Amino acid sequence: MTRGEFIKMCSLLGIGLPMGATAESCGKSENPISQGDKVIIIGAGAGGLTAGYLLQQRNIDFEILEASSLYGGRMKRTKDFADFPIPLGGEWLHVGTEVLREIVNDASIHVDVTTIPYDPNLDFGLLEGKQISIEDAGFTTDQKFINSSWFDFFEEYIVSSIQNRIRYNNVIESIDYSGSRIVVKSATEEFIADRVIVSVPVKILQ
Repeated sequence: MTRGEFIKMCSLLGIGLPMGATAESCGKSENPISQGDKVIIIGAGAGGLTAGYLLQQRNIDFEILEASSLYGGRMKRTKDFADFPIPLGGEWLHVGTEVLREIVNDASIHVDVTTIPYDPNLDFGLLEGKQISIEDAGFTTDQKFINSSWFDFFEEYIVSSIQNRIRYNNVIESIDYSGSRIVVKSATEEFIADRVIVSVPVKILQ
């Protein structure tokens, strides 16, 4: 994986690289991830699932370790309340719909997802009791899923090809980088890897 590919992956996963030094150190081309490496991904939310999916496209061995018994992280939905899925998290698409094709990263796959934007003639915001337009609020690209959700998108296009690589109920207790390979320990298991990707919300790390 080249520096450019790494930075693109970070962008797709929502990982900010605010300092040039950070980008340089994370994406050094003299030590790229290779097909012989074993990668452990911690967290089966949107970031971890996307990382695993992209690694699989590059034929790189990986496992995703998830603390809970379900994938999705903060992406949740229910089908019990109505005859269409209702998002319980991860409801909006805050960029253009082209990002869905970028995540799938395969021109041979048709991404069939319907979204609807705000209607500038009907929708508005309130700021200190005053009405403001959608344009003034900066919501010109925001889209809402129709008859689907972020969870449905990942379930159909991403998870279906990597589900056998997800190991559930693995709460990580330690990551040891001191040796030649990385040792990741949960309460019940030990995993050995060449690289580790931690893809959990910042609040959990804090």
